[in-house]
Amino acid sequence: MIGDTIPFAAIAASMPGLPAAVKAAADAADDVDRKSRFPSEAIDLIKEARLLSCSLPTALGGRSYGITELAVIARALGGACSSAGMVFAMHHAQALALAHHAYEGRIAFLISRIAADESLLAPAGSPRLNESTIA
Repeated sequence: MIGDTIPFAAIAASMPGLPAAVKAAADAADDVDRKSRFPSEAIDLIKEARLLSCSLPTALGGRSYGITELAVIARALGGACSSAGMVFAMHHAQALALAHHAYEGRIAFLISRIAADESLLAPAGSPRLNESTIA
C-alpha cells in the first residue's frame, strides 16, 4: 500500500507504464478536448501497461490495487488530460463493483476475462462507444 509520506510524483513515476500513458495523455489533451473525442492514445498505453485490470483480484489476473493506487493513477492521468483520467476512473468504478462479487461462478470467469483482455468497462449510462474505442 502506498504511504502518505511518499511524494505523489515519485509514486506515479514508479508505476510501470504510467509515465508513458501520462505523456500520451498530455500530448493529445488539446486535440481530445477540441474534437470531443475519446483519449485513445492514453487508453492504449494504459491497456499496454495492464492498468485496466490493476484493481481486479490477483487471483483472477489483476494486481489488487487499492483506492490509493487508483487515485494516484487517476490524478496523474487527469492532470494530463481530464478525459483520460475520467475514463480510467469510471472504468475502475465498474471493475470494483464487479470484483466485489468476483470469487465464484460466472462472475469470476467474467472478471478473469476482463483482466486477461484488458477490457474497458463503461457505465450503462455512458454515451455510446464506437467499435474503435473498445477494440
